[in-house]
Amino acid sequence: MTVVLTSVHAGSADVFELERTCSLCGHRTWARVRGEGRAHAIGSRPEDLDRARYLAASAARSDAIQKLAGCACLGCGRHDPQTVAWAKPADERAARRGWWRIQWGR
Repeated sequence: MTVVLTSVHAGSADVFELERTCSLCGHRTWARVRGEGRAHAIGSRPEDLDRARYLAASAARSDAIQKLAGCACLGCGRHDPQTVAWAKPADERAARRGWWRIQWGR
């Protein structure tokens, strides 16, 4: 007995208008942010393609929200402390990996 699994892939890219409120100074503004997303679903029915498109559109919106969170506030010019707290360990890990590659030649 052979079971064949097929999958459908979908991609989405769109420009979203998102409202942002700075947690430090309270400045509120609207921004247009481009988001991109990809998704896949197992199956070959039309419903599976619809599900993959829905998931891709959701991933594109999440991408746009993450990009906006990483931008500095237009009012005070500072970054959100939660975003900075998340990005600092990632930068330190990248620096360690770079040092390791230089040290061992990989």
